Amino acid sequence: MKNVNRVILSFILILLTTSFRTENQDRETVYLLFDDSSLDSCIAENYELAPKVKKFRKVLVKDHWYFFICDAQFVTDSKTDTLSSADFSKLELVNYEYLLSQNERLDQFTYHTFAHIYFIEEVCEGKYLRYEMHWPDPRISSIYEYY
Repeated sequence: MKNVNRVILSFILILLTTSFRTENQDRETVYLLFDDSSLDSCIAENYELAPKVKKFRKVLVKDHWYFFICDAQFVTDSKTDTLSSADFSKLELVNYEYLLSQNERLDQFTYHTFAHIYFIEEVCEGKYLRYEMHWPDPRISSIYEYY
């Protein structure tokens, strides 16, 4: 009987491991140019008093950078990587609308849509920072409580 239970447990573990690995392999890694010097604006539903906000914003709260694109909130707690202009030119960049369309097309929670999201920020001519971002579940974590 013990052997049967071990076989069943092993089978379940293999099945779970395989499905998790397959799920991560199917999701893509995306790179987005984050330009907080941009003057672009958008309508943000979360701001009642001033609904027109700067499209790209970032805020440091308790050792975590929060990045905003319109209403969407992203967070990073990892260190940044530096990219040269040669490395930057190899990247296939997407825009914010692509993130939204993929999320809608896949009908996923935002934090499950992509394997990795990287924001690229130009710090000076030819030098870039790469942040690994997380699109947090707004039901669990939100910076709006800090405002």
